[in-house]
Amino acid sequence: EKLADIADAVVRARDRHCAYFTGLLAQRYEALLWRRPAETYRELSAEMDNIHAAWAWAVEQGDLDAMDRAFEVYWQLLDWRGAGEVIITVFNDAAEKVANLHGVDASQERQRLCLLGEMLIPVGQRRAHNLGLRTTGHDLAIKGLELIRQVDPVDQRKQFWAQMRLGLISIETDTLEAEHLLEGCIAICRNSGDHHGLAIAHGELAWCFFLPQILDKARWHLRESLDLIARYGRNRWSHVSHNLQGVFQIQDGDYAAAQKVVEEMRRFSRDIDNRHAVCLALGLQAQLARINGNYNAARSLCEQALQMVERVGTPDIAPYLWVKLSALSRLEGKHEEAASFLDQSAVYVDRHRLSAVSVWAEQG
Repeated sequence: EKLADIADAVVRARDRHCAYFTGLLAQRYEALLWRRPAETYRELSAEMDNIHAAWAWAVEQGDLDAMDRAFEVYWQLLDWRGAGEVIITVFNDAAEKVANLHGVDASQERQRLCLLGEMLIPVGQRRAHNLGLRTTGHDLAIKGLELIRQVDPVDQRKQFWAQMRLGLISIETDTLEAEHLLEGCIAICRNSGDHHGLAIAHGELAWCFFLPQILDKARWHLRESLDLIARYGRNRWSHVSHNLQGVFQIQDGDYAAAQKVVEEMRRFSRDIDNRHAVCLALGLQAQLARINGNYNAARSLCEQALQMVERVGTPDIAPYLWVKLSALSRLEGKHEEAASFLDQSAVYVDRHRLSAVSVWAEQG
C-alpha cells in the first residue's frame, strides 16, 4: 500500500512538473521569437533538462494538451541549437505515440490530427536537410501540412509554420512550389496582422528568388523584409534577410556596409546561440576577407563555417563555401586543390539534390 502511495505521489509530481514547464514554453512563444529573444533563449536554455523531461513525460502519458502547449517553442529551441538529429528522434517518437492514440473525443481528435501534422513537418525538414533524404522529407512535410489543413477551423499560426518549413525544403529544388507556399505565408500574416511573420516570409521569398538569380524580385522582397524588421524589431529569423542584404552589398561594392551587417549578425547570433546565423556570417566575412586580400583569414573562416554545416543541417551553405575555397586556391596558384574543392561542391549538391543551389554555387 505504501509503495502504491509513493508511485501515485511520483506520478502527481511529474504531472505538476510537466504542466509547469510545458506551460512555461507556451508563455515564452512571442518572447523567444521576437520580443526578447536573447534573454528568453538564455532563460529556457538553463532549463533544458527540465524541458526535455517534461516533454518526455507528456509523450509517455499521451498528454495532448501538454504536447500542444510545448511543441512550437520546444522545436524552435532544438532547431536553434542545431540539434537536427535530436529533432528527428524526439518528434518521430512523439508522432508515433500521437498517431496511435485512440478513443479520444471529437475535440481531442482535432487536436490529435493537428499535433501529428505539426510533428511530421520538422521530422521531414530535418530528414531532408540533415540526412539528404529530400523526397522522404518533402513527402512527410506535405502529409503534415495536409493534416493541419483538414482540421476545421484551420489554426493559422500552425499553418504558417508548416508552410514555412515545407517552403524551406522546396526552396532549394522547386522554386515554383516554394514561391506558392511562401506567398501563402504572406497572405496568412497579412490577414492576422503578424508583422514579424510577414518579415520572415518576405526574407525567405527573397532567397527563393535569389537562388535562381531572379534578382529584381529578390531585391523587392528583401526590402519589404528589412523595412518590417526596422519598424517592428528583429526576430529569431532576421539573420536570413540580413545575410542576403550583405550579399547584395558586396555585389554592389559597398563593402563597409556589408562589414557592419556581418558584425551585427555575429553579435546577435552569439547572443542567442543561433548556429545557422553563425554559418552565414562566417561565409560573408570570408568573402570580405578575400576581397581585402587576406586569403589566410578567408580560408580559415570558410573552414570554420564548413565544420558547423553538418551539425546545423544547412546544406544550402556548403556548396557556396566550397566554391569560395576553390577561388582562394586558384588565387594562390593551387589549381589541383581548387578543382578538388569544386568537385566537393558538386558532390554535395548532388547528394542533397540542391538544383537551385548549384546555380548559386556556380556564381560564387
